[in-house]
Amino acid sequence: MTPGCSGPSFRLRAKAEQYEDGTEPIILRTARYDDERAEIDTGEVCATSREFS
Repeated sequence: MTPGCSGPSFRLRAKAEQYEDGTEPIILRTARYDDERAEIDTGEVCATSREFS
């Protein structure tokens, strides 16, 4: 499992974290309006970035 990309804590607020191994979680929140249902669909995409030196 990717660190920082699961569990309820990342959904509560925006924040920047860097883990000891240099990994940084990147959370993209998506939204799309569905005309047929007249509702908004939301989702999340999670990726990681690592700083290389």
